[in-house]
Amino acid sequence: MTAESEFRFFAGRRILVLSPTPTHPQDYGNRKRIFEVCKNLQDNGARITFSALSVRSGVAFPASGRRRACDAGRCWHRYFMIPPTRWPHTEPAGPQHAIDEWFDPAIGQFLQWMFRMEAFDAFIVNYAWLSKALEFAPHGIFKILDTHDKVSDRKEVLASLGLGPEFFYTTKAEEAVALGRADLVWAIKDQEKALFEEMAKMPVLTLPHLDPPRDFERPAPVRMEFLRLASSARATTSTGSTSPNFCARHCRCSRPCSRP
Repeated sequence: MTAESEFRFFAGRRILVLSPTPTHPQDYGNRKRIFEVCKNLQDNGARITFSALSVRSGVAFPASGRRRACDAGRCWHRYFMIPPTRWPHTEPAGPQHAIDEWFDPAIGQFLQWMFRMEAFDAFIVNYAWLSKALEFAPHGIFKILDTHDKVSDRKEVLASLGLGPEFFYTTKAEEAVALGRADLVWAIKDQEKALFEEMAKMPVLTLPHLDPPRDFERPAPVRMEFLRLASSARATTSTGSTSPNFCARHCRCSRPCSRP
């Protein structure tokens, strides 16, 4: 199933979305993705009720965030900000994060109220570490987990690069718990799709980034001068990267290139 057919499937559906970040402004990659997913669903006839945690960089949104909330409120059918009751993005209590270690009880309280107030056809949760929210959905609601990233084995991958762990990192067993809570899992890459299918045996679809196409004006050709520094070693001169032909194909020089 393609992303386009996936969105058309939700035409006329009432969808509740939970995100750890608002959709406005689209100044971060994850915000752009969440916005584009919701906008595509909305453009295909879905009615979006959007809920976001009111925290950014570890602090509650100040009054200056009200304008952004108004922008989001005008974009979606309904828009809610969930005030935090605990400090977000904490270090793990053990060697790695438990999958629900960052889950704020305020989210559960909000969802219990929201599901009493309104009926929904589908519930989309962004990020595995918020997947506990899926357990609050009443029977009959189609539950989707948009993973954004694979969060297991991140500590080991960073260690192999000589880097310390950062943000959220957990084990495969914990991530499998998150995946198993959904009726459908969205992966950004086919490689992650295959890994998720192995972990939880759940239906997984690849939903890549949905950046809209943009028109760019091609700049007028300009004449440039280059200072080329290269070694006379055989490994360098044997490649096309220092040859006059290579330079002629890739730049417009004010005078012909020549070997030193």
